[in-house]
Amino acid sequence: MCDTIFHFGKIQLKIAKLRLDLKFLKNCKCECLLPKFVRFRLSASHLHYSSSFVKCQQDILKCEIKLKKRELSRLYRHSNRIKDFISANVERLLYVRILTIINRLTEQRQNQWSKTYEQKLNILRQSQQQSLSYTPHVFEYPKNPVRNYSKRTLTDEEYTALVNGLDFVYCTRKLDEQ
Repeated sequence: MCDTIFHFGKIQLKIAKLRLDLKFLKNCKCECLLPKFVRFRLSASHLHYSSSFVKCQQDILKCEIKLKKRELSRLYRHSNRIKDFISANVERLLYVRILTIINRLTEQRQNQWSKTYEQKLNILRQSQQQSLSYTPHVFEYPKNPVRNYSKRTLTDEEYTALVNGLDFVYCTRKLDEQ
């Protein structure tokens, strides 16, 4: 009987953990956040922002939510069977005490887990904000790329030729028909 009560306590902890997992995953889905287990690397980095890649990540998240829901319902059924078995074989007062002890332990662990999940959500939110506000650093040329060290002033044509670079060649406007 002690093993059954211990097993019932473990199942209650698993149920609490799964409920928090589901809450976390649903929050991620609603806020379009991607948990770490959904992220994976591609060999071609240019495909990282493609719609099919993002859809694949969202599908993984949806499948994980479905899996957690199934597991939670299975654990609820199993927990109810064990609970009925314990209540049938143990005195009422002892049964109530066992349930209160298990509920207290579950609540303590649930508080720890919920803090952890809040921290994870905040980290994911911050990383998403940073990725949205990220602008790639573009090297800015000085406003005047040509420095004239001579006393002679440059004409506009000479200046534009130097701006384009010394190896730049203008296209000819005449076609050589030979």
